[in-house]
Amino acid sequence: MDELSADEFVYVGALRVPRGEALAAAHAYLNPAAGVHFAYPAYEAYQPHHDPDQLDDADLLAPVLLNVNRLSLQAYYGLRGKCGELGVLLRKISRDARLEDAGDDGLNALGSMFAVLDGDGLPGVGGSILAKILHRKRPGFIPLYDDNVRHCYRDAAGAPIPRDSKRAWAEFGVLLGKAIRHDLEIQLETWREICAYAPGPAITPLRALDIVAWHAGRRSSRR
Repeated sequence: MDELSADEFVYVGALRVPRGEALAAAHAYLNPAAGVHFAYPAYEAYQPHHDPDQLDDADLLAPVLLNVNRLSLQAYYGLRGKCGELGVLLRKISRDARLEDAGDDGLNALGSMFAVLDGDGLPGVGGSILAKILHRKRPGFIPLYDDNVRHCYRDAAGAPIPRDSKRAWAEFGVLLGKAIRHDLEIQLETWREICAYAPGPAITPLRALDIVAWHAGRRSSRR
């Protein structure tokens, strides 16, 4: 088999996926076979008329639709106590903000969202749960985060974010946003092509990237 050229791959962090494989995986995720269930469209369709500028109790349960297996009562009450602070931060970000267009101020705003996990933090809440709550409020700007995304952007060989056990979440949020912004910028047409696979609700290029990162990170981390 002939070796693929660079433009025949889709890149997510340190990983590259043959373009055909990435598109097929995204199409299967967004248009699953009968009896197969993925987070789309359940997550995107959850509370379709929610207020994008503030969090309420129902928002805190959204991560369950992205396979968060357990949200403890301690985590739930801790998050409730942060809803006001997170709402203030959300209202500083345009509703139609796109990470691919973000400058330094935008990346710092993203870091400020993750900063609620620093200091005393929120017991039982890490970056994955927080991102899965916040992404639906700014779906073009706040990236989703889980073990598979972390593998692409931090853990895989050559990942753009070096490991640092002492790094604050605020700093990590900026680094994650910067790395994902790069992959959005250089392949924006591919992400838009994947967006067109969604039969409804619509998704953003950022969500399209997450789908491919989820596929690539899961495959690579299991090797």
